[in-house]
Amino acid sequence: MYVPKMYEMTDHDAILRYMSAHSLGTVITAVNNVPNASHLPFCWDAGSDGWVLYSHFAEDNPQWNEMEQGEVLIVFGGADAYISPRHYNATQNVPTWNYAAVHLYGRATIIHDDEGATDILQRMIAAFEPEYLSQWNQLDSAYKSRLLPGIKAVKVEVTAIKAVQKLSQNKNALERQRISAALADSRRAADREVAALMGKRPVNDGAPGANAE
Repeated sequence: MYVPKMYEMTDHDAILRYMSAHSLGTVITAVNNVPNASHLPFCWDAGSDGWVLYSHFAEDNPQWNEMEQGEVLIVFGGADAYISPRHYNATQNVPTWNYAAVHLYGRATIIHDDEGATDILQRMIAAFEPEYLSQWNQLDSAYKSRLLPGIKAVKVEVTAIKAVQKLSQNKNALERQRISAALADSRRAADREVAALMGKRPVNDGAPGANAE
């Protein structure tokens, strides 16, 4: 992913918060120069020893067979907004797009044993709806056993992180305030999310006139 320096996200806590808000990742593989992608929810452990992501495929999804054949890419996106040149001071400007995204590269392992697959399912329940754990624990073991053949659990050990927040940092404070206010007033939820992200950054950190699309 192309990430101009002024838009680079390096704060791991901020990256994890963004992933938590957009947990449906796009997992991308490429075998024999043919790309393939699936949309999967992910949970993770992110400690000093490294990041590990967890999810599962439907067993009928053939992409799980490609996961161990090379490096995989998982993309977390969602916050994006069209930016009109009417917000800029100078008339000689063009539209652009603000957005945030996280790209994680890693090595995947398919978990074939029932115990390992169950552990990943329980990790996902704990991440997305911990209140459901008590109900899950009461489910009949035979019922759970019938479910497991229908999935292929996967863990991905992250080898590289690239993250971007393009939030009009190359514009001056007044222009950014106009952009943020317009987005905050939008009916589009993604626009309002971009406005909120802009509000978490200093409004005067731009470089007027810089070109870093």
